[in-house]
Parts: sequence; C-alpha cells; structure tokens
Amino acid sequence: FIHSLVDLDKIKPLKVVMDAGNGMAGLVAPQMFAGTPIEVIPMFFEPDGAFPNHEANPLLEENRLDLIAKVRETGADFGVGFDGDSDRAFFVDDQGQFVDGDFITGRLGKHLLQRHPGATIFYDVRGSRYVREVIEGAGGKAFMWKVGHAFMKSKMKQTPGAIMGGEVSGHFYFKFNEEFYADNSSLPVFLVAEMVSEANQRLSEVMAERKNYYISGEINSEVQDADAVIAAIRERYGKQGDIVEIDGFSVIGDSWWLNLRKSNTEPLLRLNCEADSQQTMEKLRDDLLQMIRG
Repeated sequence: FIHSLVDLDKIKPLKVVMDAGNGMAGLVAPQMFAGTPIEVIPMFFEPDGAFPNHEANPLLEENRLDLIAKVRETGADFGVGFDGDSDRAFFVDDQGQFVDGDFITGRLGKHLLQRHPGATIFYDVRGSRYVREVIEGAGGKAFMWKVGHAFMKSKMKQTPGAIMGGEVSGHFYFKFNEEFYADNSSLPVFLVAEMVSEANQRLSEVMAERKNYYISGEINSEVQDADAVIAAIRERYGKQGDIVEIDGFSVIGDSWWLNLRKSNTEPLLRLNCEADSQQTMEKLRDDLLQMIRG
C-alpha cells in the first residue's frame, strides 16, 4: 500500500542508513524497503526492550550520534532514525547533519504540492517560519495547529484540502483516503528519496535554504507560576506582533516569533523562538529565559 503512494520508478538507487534503535522498525524496514531502489544499511535492527545501544528516541541529539557516524562512514545518501514503536522518523543528510522535522515537513509539503496544487500542509506551533514560507511559495496553504498527533489528525480530517502534516517531534501525517488520516514513518522515507531523485540533488543541497533560518529549539524551564510568567511576557511582547493562542501563548512578529507552552504533567514551561539572524534569535531567547527563570 505504501509503495503505491510514491513513484518507485522515479527513485534512483540510494543508500540509506536506518537506525531502528532496537525498536519495531527493525521488523518493519526489511519488508517495507525490500525490492525497492533503496538499499538499507541497517543499524540495531534486533528488537530488544532493554535498548542496549541507545534510547530509541532520535529527537535527543545523543541518540543520533551513531546514525550520523554511520552516514559519514558509508557515504550514504541520507540516514533515518526511528523511535521505539516506529511511528516517528528523523532525518540526517548526506553530510551527517540533522534535519529537523519541521524543515522536512515544509520541503516534503512543497514536493507533494506538485501533484496536489493548492493543498493544505499542517505544522505545529513550534515549527520554523520556513514551513509557511516554502508552502505558500509553492502555492499551498500552511496551517499551524496544536502539538500532538491526536490534535493534528482530527483537525486535518476536518480541513478540506489537507493532505499532509508534520511536527518537530518527527511525526508525519497523511491523508490516505477520505476517512483515514494517520501518521506513518516509512512513507516520509520514500518521499524524501523521491524528492532528492527528482531534484537530482543530495539531501543537503535540497535543504540548503534552511541555513537562513535561526530557531532556538525547545527549551524547558522549571517554574513555580507559569501563568504569571506568561502574563509578564504578554505584557512585554504582546503589542509587538500578533498574539496566537492555538496552543499555549505565541507572539508572531514581522521577522520573529515566540511560543510558550505549559507542560501538562510537570511544572515546566516550554519555550521556542525564531528570528531572522542568529544574533537576534539568541538575544530574544536569552531575554525570554531571563524573564522565565528570573
């Protein structure tokens, strides 16, 4: 079924390192990619709930180090790390550089818009402005929504024209038919392979424009009164941009944005921000952290 959603004939022979992290992808990948132009270079495909090599969570940098080293060692076209239950995928380019999920979402959205003109691509409130800019530049509609697969899939189903969504967390969502919207970690691998093949470029070249975006990544801070902190930040920054409260508190300025979200289970406040230069982003980040942490 997944094979029917891509044009395997357009995919060039590619070497792809896949790190299953001793999770379920070790059972799925050998069957999913057998007989396709993708040559799998396997890592930690043996299921083991003790996760002896590293935690099966490539969102954390330390869990990507083996994958990065293997991509560089083998000269692979790109690498993919899967989480334990294999519902998330994390990409490393041919140079061993991690490509965040929001940037993959934007670029894959642009790729899919070639066959679905004017479609809607979902992304979460933590995503870089790259997503909106590249989707709208390709004639599509970018739809920002709440973090979390349950929120994403249900809202996509309610939104005419929605065909794909993605999160910083490595979840990718697809419209499979009118009633079935689901996350899948194998289809993004095929789509990235199709994308680089059609572009006749390496993944690092396809994603080169992301270097013009400066984003903090998610920063967690323990706070005693998150509402008071958010109120103070609202007072200082709220008039400098558009306030958005889809998920937490966001202010979107002309060339910057910030988002604050409270943890549902811990006394934590999560900060994400972005600006049009590294220096500006770092100042915005540091000023916000000063207000958050005191």
